[in-house]
Amino acid sequence: MGSMMKICISSALCLALSLTLCACITAPSEELITSSDGINNQQPKNLFVFLDGTRNNQNTATNVWHLREIISKEAGSTMPTETIYIEGVGSAENPISGMTLGFGMESRILRAYRFLIERYKAGDRIYIFGFSRGAHQARALAGLLSYSGIPSRESLQDKDLLKVGNRILEITKTKSDKDLEDQWNHLAHQRLPPLTSEIESKLGLQTMYVEIEFLGIWDTVPGSSFKTYSGCKETENSQEGERYKTDSYPPIKHIAHAVSLDEKRSMFSPLLVCPRVKSGNNTIVEVWFPGAHADVGGGYEDYNDLAPISLRWMLDRLKTIYPIRATSYPPEGVVLGISHWSMGDFPANFRSECIDRKIPDNAIIHPSMEERARVSSARIVINDQVLMKQYPLSCKDMQ
Repeated sequence: MGSMMKICISSALCLALSLTLCACITAPSEELITSSDGINNQQPKNLFVFLDGTRNNQNTATNVWHLREIISKEAGSTMPTETIYIEGVGSAENPISGMTLGFGMESRILRAYRFLIERYKAGDRIYIFGFSRGAHQARALAGLLSYSGIPSRESLQDKDLLKVGNRILEITKTKSDKDLEDQWNHLAHQRLPPLTSEIESKLGLQTMYVEIEFLGIWDTVPGSSFKTYSGCKETENSQEGERYKTDSYPPIKHIAHAVSLDEKRSMFSPLLVCPRVKSGNNTIVEVWFPGAHADVGGGYEDYNDLAPISLRWMLDRLKTIYPIRATSYPPEGVVLGISHWSMGDFPANFRSECIDRKIPDNAIIHPSMEERARVSSARIVINDQVLMKQYPLSCKDMQ
């Protein structure tokens, strides 16, 4: 056996061992829950869920975190508000395996679901936001709510809510979107979750139909490295019992997705928003923005010139259904500001090839993208150096 082969095998074994150890040695990931004044059992309230991206927490200041700060300051101005923020995979819990492979997705979905089970009452309004793998989690949470609703408090008694949520999620994951295609036609009239009968027969729980007022997401990427995806969701041949629901279901009333045009890492291929399900009348807006993954979703430690552009856009979308004061808006982003060549971001570029993203023919391009393209060059961080490069920059330009 040649020395080079020995080195390769040794490196692979070391990586596998390190990932295994990191999967076993865990620290609880951080979550932050806030409540405004005036929370009571009689008055309807807003419930906000924020799911951050890979390796992101409140110290990295992504757009998810900034939006959480804005909502927390606005909380209670119109109706009582409670929020939960959950940091991204690869932060405290399973730092290596979470970052590279996406371990931790399900635990975050379940903790967000528990937050809603504990608090939701008829008349409350649910808003969900996410970035990166957190955006995938946000979509899966919205899908779980669409399929299964929320168990009523009367049927819960003293049950462990995480275990209850897990059992409901496991039932949901066994289904294919095609299985329930016809049920969405009757959903608006029945006002019952599609899986309500099955959940009652198997778990003895009664579930409430709920709607998601707004699903706001930044650059959704696959939450797991062990599944196959096609366009907007997991392929139908995904292992039975492991399919998260991320379609644009009728109970999700408004969906806004900010997508990165300049991300190149193959492991960060975008999961675009699915077309609305038959009979749905959701409002769906998906817009492409300049910059790499974290230029759009925020979180870079050196330059965050572009991130406010998509944050202000998201606030504009949210403002159509939720009151936000103009003074709460962040400063405008720098359209011709510094972006990043993420293929040079180690270890975030682990296992990635350089692949240019393909923009769909009917895609909406944000005006900031067109303005940068007119200039035809831009400052880009490449391996920690700010260089002037032609714009847009393609993989073949860097060969």
